[in-house]
Amino acid sequence: MPCRTSHSRAISWCSTSPPDAISQQDLAHRLGINRTIMVRLLDRLQEPGHVIRTRDPANRRTYVLSLTEAGRTALDGMRHAVADRDARLTSALSTPERRRLTALPTRLVADDGPSTIHSIEHLIAQAHYRLRHLGDHQLAAHGLRTRHFALLPVGPAPLPSAQSQSADRGIPNLVTRRYFDR
Repeated sequence: MPCRTSHSRAISWCSTSPPDAISQQDLAHRLGINRTIMVRLLDRLQEPGHVIRTRDPANRRTYVLSLTEAGRTALDGMRHAVADRDARLTSALSTPERRRLTALPTRLVADDGPSTIHSIEHLIAQAHYRLRHLGDHQLAAHGLRTRHFALLPVGPAPLPSAQSQSADRGIPNLVTRRYFDR
């Protein structure tokens, strides 16, 4: 099984919970993913025998997750793979620079609780998700989300659109809109 951050995050959360204590729904919430993605993720983890899903006897509508011995072994392998990948990603940095790179995103995600994954890649991804969530919260009053905005181009300025070229030639915007919005 390839080492994916989502796999190692899910297995890590299962490993830190008491046996049969974390529900599928709780894990999805902690990972910040929706139910559909959670089901697919758990299917991929259950296939090789890393986790077991069983009905919660206290609430038959939910599943509790258990990490198997094979899952614990896979988690150790994933942790080594993550450490190797981090070493490759940060090989151009000095030790103080690596510490700084780890410290900054750690501060950004500190409110999310203790992390079970100690990886630069994971920290940067979590910082990105946290900032996107905060942005969504700020934009919600305006009916917007951060996904409505694209990255600003870096490099040469983009070519002007046909509408802006028409406006430069004195063609009214209403005419341009009718022509280009067909």
